[in-house]
Amino acid sequence: MANVFLSVVIPAHNEARRLPLTLIDIDRHLAAKDYSYEIIVALSPSQDNTAEILDRFKGLLKPLRVVNLKENKGRGYAVIEGMKTAKGQWRLAMDADNSVSITELEKMLPYLGDKTQKKAKYHEVYDIAIASRFTSGAHNDPAEPASRKWQHALTRLLVTKGVKDPNCGFKVFSAQATEAIFPNLKTTGWLTEAEALRMAQKLGYSIYETPVFYSYDNSNPRQTKDHWQILKDILKISMKRGTDLPTSSTGKKA
Repeated sequence: MANVFLSVVIPAHNEARRLPLTLIDIDRHLAAKDYSYEIIVALSPSQDNTAEILDRFKGLLKPLRVVNLKENKGRGYAVIEGMKTAKGQWRLAMDADNSVSITELEKMLPYLGDKTQKKAKYHEVYDIAIASRFTSGAHNDPAEPASRKWQHALTRLLVTKGVKDPNCGFKVFSAQATEAIFPNLKTTGWLTEAEALRMAQKLGYSIYETPVFYSYDNSNPRQTKDHWQILKDILKISMKRGTDLPTSSTGKKA
């Protein structure tokens, strides 16, 4: 698909229950807009009938593309592969559970664009916009369990200093930022997008945090092994040396 304005990338694994309504919601909202879009589902091998459902949806939703992954290497791996195949000028990675609705994108769009040509009179524009549950104006209903607070605190402290909510699964990257960052990420689990923000900071890409309405879905809780892997990834990312960074579009490391 040529000249796509927006790519929506959704990682999926065993999402037969939650994904269909999310896809319908996305397509219904974006179809009313005056810009072009594509919806990409990066599907890890699943034990339920997610693949069969997506086969049926491909006949219903023309903008839908499915990237069938050969292995389940984690949510982050699916995001990376989906973002790498995206064609949009702007590329949104969001969760299959629709915890942050596609309607929240409207709050971000005015802040995205070429910094040499401001879209609005009174504010700057940015390379990346991320949903935030912890900035003024955000609403959480229901909120995440308290057991996740340590993950957010450690990520803010060790991975993405200055970013209040690096872990919310709703982030928009420019095509340039996507292509500079995602092929070079080293983690493939829950912390992949936080690693992406850390790399963005190092490369000099600007980030805007948007307060959003967030609704926690507890139907697929993380396992103990997930929490241990998150801790390992936080430490792994925080110890990554600056010399490991890719070069920017100017050929210089930030």
